[in-house]
Amino acid sequence: MSPNLVAVVLTSFAACVVLALMPKQDRSFTIAVCATWIIAAAIAFFLSDAALVFIALFIGLAILGALSPRGAVFLYLGAVAALPVGMTYQVPMVGLNYLISLDYAKLATIVLLGPAFLKAAFTQAPASLRSVGNLLLFFVLFTGVMSFRDLPFTSVLRTIFDLFVLIYVPFFTISRTLQTQKDIEWALRAMLASFLMMSMIGAISALRSWNYYASLEDVTSGKAYFDMRNGFVRVGATVIPALLALLSAAGILQVFMLRAEKKLSPLYAYAAIAILGFACFATGTRGGWMAAIACFGGYAVLYYGSAAMRRLAYVAAFICVIVGFNLVFSNSEVLNDEYGTVNYRAELIRTSMAQIQERPLFGSSDIFNLPRFQHLRQGEGIIDLVNAYIQIVLFYGLVGLGSLVGAHALGALGGLKELKLMPDRKAMTLAQAGQRRTLAFLLAFQGGYLVLIATISYVAQVPHYGYFILAVLVAQVRVLKRQRLSVEEPAMTDAGWDEANLDEDRVEKDEARGGDNAVIPAHKPQTGPVPYGARFVRRQ
Repeated sequence: MSPNLVAVVLTSFAACVVLALMPKQDRSFTIAVCATWIIAAAIAFFLSDAALVFIALFIGLAILGALSPRGAVFLYLGAVAALPVGMTYQVPMVGLNYLISLDYAKLATIVLLGPAFLKAAFTQAPASLRSVGNLLLFFVLFTGVMSFRDLPFTSVLRTIFDLFVLIYVPFFTISRTLQTQKDIEWALRAMLASFLMMSMIGAISALRSWNYYASLEDVTSGKAYFDMRNGFVRVGATVIPALLALLSAAGILQVFMLRAEKKLSPLYAYAAIAILGFACFATGTRGGWMAAIACFGGYAVLYYGSAAMRRLAYVAAFICVIVGFNLVFSNSEVLNDEYGTVNYRAELIRTSMAQIQERPLFGSSDIFNLPRFQHLRQGEGIIDLVNAYIQIVLFYGLVGLGSLVGAHALGALGGLKELKLMPDRKAMTLAQAGQRRTLAFLLAFQGGYLVLIATISYVAQVPHYGYFILAVLVAQVRVLKRQRLSVEEPAMTDAGWDEANLDEDRVEKDEARGGDNAVIPAHKPQTGPVPYGARFVRRQ
């Protein structure tokens, strides 16, 4: 049997398993997500001409997006990783080498999110957390303009286009489109379907010792990097192994959330957890496992922990960072490991510090040619910048790193503020408990992601998922804030009118007695203390 046919059959089998495991109320939408994965696999594996592949993908995504039961934005979150980004096509252009370089993620963004982006662009911007989008837009423009240092003009324009499509468009569209709690739940459900698909493909690849999606990429380097760990081939499905580990862990948390809401039977929940857990283990990436542990721990603290426990967790996390830097700069033997990967990362940090001191604000474009970095060149002939923070600050300085980290920090602070304002877990209604679970999950997911990018390069789909998580988190914060203010506004109005009525009664009695303090009350005044929650409501 043809390997390409086997690959499509295996993906179809994975889709059938996912369809069976997802909640029944999501069946119609899950069918759309799984169909997108199967159709994308069939097109990619059966068509050999790159132009035909992307034309067929364009038509398929346009049709599926229009027919999706929950809309193209939700389908995008469920199917954006259906093919690896290493499969590309250079769109030809008269007078140029090529117009743009397309991959599946860019195509899905343009086709599925394009109309929603244009619609959202002409709607009024939400007042809360607007600075997050502004920082990301600045990051796109700043990094694009800084490309002038080493790229020709046409390549700079392509870079800005790529950054805009892969960073700003997904964040802007997703954060503006998700306007209700139901929208947030559907977005997370779409992401769970994609996590299960990737985990199923990863589990199949591990059991067959065959990363069959790697054959779709333009270069075969992907296969060379997938070695054996713990008796299994290191799997990545359509993403890199470290990212798959984190996404599998996030999927496990989502399954627990569905069980808590009684939307998934115990048998199906345990089956889904087994698949996700095995895929996480089979990746063999310690960075991914660290991110998974941070995700689990963060969720436990944020959902179950008290305010004091959360503060203790923040202090513990800060201490861990300080201890880590101390181990790195003291060249501790603790960092020596069997594979040498931890020691390499420590040496990368130590070497980069001298460069950052020389170019702190805007970085440098010739990092790979500098003499101080040559001892980091590996057997493959590359200098692997396996720390996204270091990678960004080396090329774009503290200005670039600050804008990106600042956007994530503002989103996290907004989420933590809403979490603090929520009622105590024991006094919550079922709806409030569900919202607390969702918010705690998104914050923990973001925390795990921020841990992950400290251990890997900022390449492939790694940046994409950071913006997806941030966009859904910002949307959730806005939903919670709107709900909170809508509750506080009536409370404030009622309290003000009651106080005004009492004042009028006192005045009338004083006038009846002929007292010296008799005054004519102002029209419907509001005096006395304002309820605590009402102090934060802006008067128009």
